[in-house]
Amino acid sequence: MPKTAKRMRPTKESLDEIPGIDLSEAKILGRGLRKDRKLPLRVLREAVGKTQAEVARAAAMDQSEVSRIEQRDDMKLSTLRRYARALGASIEVIAVLEPGHRIRLDLP
Repeated sequence: MPKTAKRMRPTKESLDEIPGIDLSEAKILGRGLRKDRKLPLRVLREAVGKTQAEVARAAAMDQSEVSRIEQRDDMKLSTLRRYARALGASIEVIAVLEPGHRIRLDLP
């Protein structure tokens, strides 16, 4: 299997190239996405410019359910996928094995 190129950390410029997203409030610009940095779902939703009601309509759920999802520490992967799709995003699950090998999981 060929070696892949080293992953580059996102920069403000590379994030600015993503249409319809504003991560300026996420406090990660200029520093890159580090493995210990978390981006709350609420911040991601706001960066995309959607309200809880808009996400709820797109995900066929109640606004109160969207609110609960944004506050949870744990949820089903299917729920997270549904939320992400409502934002126009997708979910990738990466297993990180020691000493830092990253493997993308193909989950049903």
